[in-house]
Amino acid sequence: RGFHNPLLRELSLMKTTTTTTTQQQQQAIVQSILDGYDFVGVTERLLESLTVIKLLLNRPTSEMIFLRDKTPFQYKDRVCRYIYKPFVSPGMRAYFQSSPQWKARIRGDKLLHAAANRSLELTIDRLGRDRFYRELKRYEAALAFVEERCIQKTNFPCSMNGVWQPEQSSEAGCVADTYGCG
Repeated sequence: RGFHNPLLRELSLMKTTTTTTTQQQQQAIVQSILDGYDFVGVTERLLESLTVIKLLLNRPTSEMIFLRDKTPFQYKDRVCRYIYKPFVSPGMRAYFQSSPQWKARIRGDKLLHAAANRSLELTIDRLGRDRFYRELKRYEAALAFVEERCIQKTNFPCSMNGVWQPEQSSEAGCVADTYGCG
């Protein structure tokens, strides 16, 4: 029985034309992803992942600074779209927790997620946990400092009401496609 998993197929450097994969093939694909990329970060561990990149590439903290947009909107092509908070109904939750079809469908994703977490932990070990946690604390302090100092002065492309603010757009000298303007 195969598992449909387009994300693994997209990330994999292995060429495959089938839309289904066996569990053994998924493990091989996950390994090819880890072997084929220099680094695979973990979204839920964003600051840790960025700290590892900083240390691996020997970059200054200033190159890793970012501000999170405080508006509930996503900007693309001069349009602000509201980002709905995720909602999982009790019925959906029960399905996700018990459905063999759902578990089979996400098996490859879970394999990749677990492997990326393991890889991140091993990289932290290789860098030295004391060094890593010292840098992580510095990075978190720098992000907090920048947010405290800059967030009120920062212009985002969407207003708090979801109106595109062309005066804040890249034409007004903003950087990185209007993110982090100020």
